[in-house]
Amino acid sequence: MITAVTRSLKRAALTSASLGALALGGTATAATGPVLPQYGKITPFYGTGSITPFYGKITPFYGKITPFFGGSSSFWTSANPFAPATTTTTIYGTTTDAFWGTGTADPYVTNPSKYISYKTIAPFWVTESTSWQTLMTSWAAAKTTADYTALATALQSTIVSPANTFWGTAIKGTNASTSVAAITQSLLTSAGATYTSGTLNAASLASVTPTNQAMFFLNFYDQMMAYSGTAHADWWMNAADWSPALAQQVAAGTATLKPTPLVVGMLDFTATSAGASTKGSILSYGSDVFSDGHGAAVQGLISGAVDKSGILGVMPTGSAKIAVYNPYDSTNTTDWTSIGNGIATLVRPFMTTSGQPLMGASVINASLGVPGSTFDSGWSTVFSGNAILATGAANKTLLVVAAGNEGISQTTNVSWDFANNPSLILVGSLGTDGTISNFSNKPGTACLTATTAAAGTCTQSLASHFVVAPGELVLISDNAGHISRQTGTSLAAPLVTGAVGLLVARWPWLASQPDVTSNIILSSAKPMGTRLTTGVADPVYGMGALDIAASQSPLKWSTLRFFQVNNGATASVPTSLATVISTVTSASASGWSASNLYFTAYEYFGSTYRDFQVPMSTKLVGQSVATLNGQQTFQSFLNSIMTAWVAGGAKLVDSGSTASGMSGFMASSLPLGRVGDMQVRMRMAPAEKPLGYVKTDDRPDSEMAFIGRSSTLRFGFGTMGAQAIGGQDGFASADDYRIDRGGANPLLGLASGGAFMDYRTRVASGVNLNFGLTQRDDLRDTQTFGIANRVAGAGAVRYASSASHVGLDVSVTPALMLHTSLTRLDERAGLLGVQSLDRADLAHGSVTTGQSLGFDLQLGDDLVISATGMLAHTQTPSGQALHTGAGGIQSSAGEVALSKANLFAEGDRARLTLSRSLQADSGQIAYSTVGVIDRQTGARGLVTTSVSAATDRQPVAFEMMYGRLLQRRTADASLFLRLESGSGGSPSGNHGDVVAGGRYHVAF
Repeated sequence: MITAVTRSLKRAALTSASLGALALGGTATAATGPVLPQYGKITPFYGTGSITPFYGKITPFYGKITPFFGGSSSFWTSANPFAPATTTTTIYGTTTDAFWGTGTADPYVTNPSKYISYKTIAPFWVTESTSWQTLMTSWAAAKTTADYTALATALQSTIVSPANTFWGTAIKGTNASTSVAAITQSLLTSAGATYTSGTLNAASLASVTPTNQAMFFLNFYDQMMAYSGTAHADWWMNAADWSPALAQQVAAGTATLKPTPLVVGMLDFTATSAGASTKGSILSYGSDVFSDGHGAAVQGLISGAVDKSGILGVMPTGSAKIAVYNPYDSTNTTDWTSIGNGIATLVRPFMTTSGQPLMGASVINASLGVPGSTFDSGWSTVFSGNAILATGAANKTLLVVAAGNEGISQTTNVSWDFANNPSLILVGSLGTDGTISNFSNKPGTACLTATTAAAGTCTQSLASHFVVAPGELVLISDNAGHISRQTGTSLAAPLVTGAVGLLVARWPWLASQPDVTSNIILSSAKPMGTRLTTGVADPVYGMGALDIAASQSPLKWSTLRFFQVNNGATASVPTSLATVISTVTSASASGWSASNLYFTAYEYFGSTYRDFQVPMSTKLVGQSVATLNGQQTFQSFLNSIMTAWVAGGAKLVDSGSTASGMSGFMASSLPLGRVGDMQVRMRMAPAEKPLGYVKTDDRPDSEMAFIGRSSTLRFGFGTMGAQAIGGQDGFASADDYRIDRGGANPLLGLASGGAFMDYRTRVASGVNLNFGLTQRDDLRDTQTFGIANRVAGAGAVRYASSASHVGLDVSVTPALMLHTSLTRLDERAGLLGVQSLDRADLAHGSVTTGQSLGFDLQLGDDLVISATGMLAHTQTPSGQALHTGAGGIQSSAGEVALSKANLFAEGDRARLTLSRSLQADSGQIAYSTVGVIDRQTGARGLVTTSVSAATDRQPVAFEMMYGRLLQRRTADASLFLRLESGSGGSPSGNHGDVVAGGRYHVAF
């Protein structure tokens, strides 16, 4: 038999209990104790202790934000909403802000006419915080009257006066009857100080406790920010790893795709005016008795206050329907029957007053409980005693319950019907010092025991359903436009409820999977207590501290799966993502950006899953940026070109070509004799492997040339192939042909490194025709690009390509030669030098054709000026996941070189170049992946996204090289300088790079 329950609540906040005996909506019932809102004033919960001084513990605007941004990526960054004004990436109101979100307009303006941006506010609070820390130190050390007099003076000069300068106008414009001085006097008086005729009695500062000192400045912050006309940053945000930006991303990705609004339920006092049935996104049911405290505070933390008080909730305001069932009567009391009726109402589908159909609440917040227990057995009777709930109508719902405010640990087990009862999360309070609040109830050693289990059997520990969330000094609204700071597990629970709401808003099909959503919240919590070392739930902290950002991220990257798309079809079995995401730490695309292309990864929970959009760039491996992991990648200049010395300086004259003393920068050929009427020459140099590749043998770069009167045959191995086939005198360095650095013929550079052959013949007086072939098959350096292990069959382990080339040289005058050529590049599994770790992405590679036009002009015996330009077109075959648009990609490159021999001494070499590496100018890049095409049901299908291939960075580089033989040609000295502009796309974020180097080498 269940008899009348005793319970109490005063409006807004109460910690003591009174008795009542009226039940609503059914027969009066009894429980093991009174059912109370878990809510209270600040001061009773601190006992003899004190609040740790404000800065370092209660920090509403400092901390680390680690969101996984919806359809974007995991971006770990220290984000500070009050960052210095020079830190443009973290200032509220800038284009991109890791804490507040994107867009130049403040999305949280509460009073546009009085709005002050955080970008403007930031410097003030940064300075005030430093001043306050100094002041607190002086306050703690003060002992004499002189000390307190100096303290009062410092308080006025470093806190009050600057605040009056900054906030005075805003305060007068809003409330002419007050001022910074009046607000300060009111707050200090409340803290224990006294005034005489408006003047602070300095000696009275001695009576202000450390707790009240901290509260003074916290309240001072709140009072000033009330005049900002915008939302307030509060300490719980960083403590729970939440940011407005994260909420915005989730809302933006689901709002237009989810036809049925998400419903979040509350068992609480109504959050609207008395008797009102709807207000904005709030639906009210149950009793029409109104309380403007508890319900408004809880609702505001779930989804943001609707009273324009600037309180931010975990979910964006208006992103969900908040259905509130008020189980309390006019004495502010309730019973289990009324609670059961409330849950039955909230879990059923229902209609709004406008006729909009809604599904039942997928999560219900219950910031109420029974004294003496963390989780009372009365909860189990709710679901067995209500006719509707006894049918299992609630087992599609997640119930979030506040643990209570008595500081007890539960030892009593609770019988629980796991088949028909809701999924469960209990919430304790996390203090401002990062430990559980001393008033918060704890799970202890109690168990949830299945109703069918044998006596004494512990089915699941209560601790495994328990988390802590910020519950002290939380900024809340009262539904009348006012704010205050309150404390209690009632304020921790709605943060967890909001986190559940974010999960269901982003993955609506989880609404019918409460066990999955509860598992995500519990498993993603930051481990505390014994869970840190054992992995088992702790009797004090349970599963740990709420981490909202982590709950929006994969629980374990290595378990993710994705579906390959090959030949337009989807693989039937998902492939492990561990071989993709966990193996690459740095990658970049060449000439085009993949930052807005995504593939979809899936995290499975039994038969359901979550989808995550991961940037395509995380699967790409390339070498196109100026820096790699923050380090310059120009070292190859210092270790290859400047070591490519052979005894030389001799001129090489090809049949019909312009005489050149610059066949290579300090790398000339040696005569080996004659074969018939053909001269035989040879060049050799240490093998050069481009950055990111490994040397698999000791074979040097070499070239053999057979030079006849009207034709020349060259063949060999290594990076000399590009310059041998390219044929322009001024571009005789391998780096002139590198796609990321030179502008001579980058297509030849991409296929240079293996065997090559070039045949050049005179077809008419002053006209030469050449045919060339070159190929490449290189093994990537797994360490340079952060590929932790070579996955069998991965697409980026090897880079293989070949190029064919046809060129025409026309001698206009003895000193001027024009060049034109056509080059075809075939990449086996690449796209302009870039590959994917997933072989299916570029399974059929790409084909690029390029046309070049240039000239060599000889100005005297030792001076040559050369110029060339290339237009290229890239197309991918059909059937692979990463592909070009219908018109392909159009790109271009160019270079001008001035070469001089015998500049300062016989045998020295100097060269100046101005180059523009291959850059995409137009075209589209598309990527096909298996993604969710119905956000309501989670149905999957083939999704193709595309972006412009044109890059927004067009780097132009200037280079200077000088080399000289010394000591009878047994030693050499070299200098190198490169200036590059427009490289803002580099990982370092720089907009230009300067690299210089030198070398001295002695031959033995």
